[in-house]
Amino acid sequence: MLERARTFSPGERIAIGISFACEGDPEIESVEAFFAREGSNEGLRLLGDAKREASGGKEETVYSARLEAEVERGTPPGEYRCVRLTARDRFDDDWDFADVARLDLVVHVERTPRRLEVTASDFL
Repeated sequence: MLERARTFSPGERIAIGISFACEGDPEIESVEAFFAREGSNEGLRLLGDAKREASGGKEETVYSARLEAEVERGTPPGEYRCVRLTARDRFDDDWDFADVARLDLVVHVERTPRRLEVTASDFL
């Protein structure tokens, strides 16, 4: 599967959209994705409300969700990949997605470059 990546700086907002199907009618209310930086405990948690889209047939229900988070100021730079994707139903039960690798988005975090400008100069 081809990965898609986007670069963000601290203070910027990440927003991704997903759609998914589930068997039966579990009344999913929210979705959470956790993106981790390889080799560390650092991560980004994206949250969003689930919206029922249509029925994919008698056996499954289709949903969409917009997941969002702001990259916090102290977030270390690096590449963050989705390692956990869960949904929560109206009874507060968590549902794990069968294949997290299907979320093929990669978040690159880079530090905002600091720019200094000379505003005055003189010989002393």
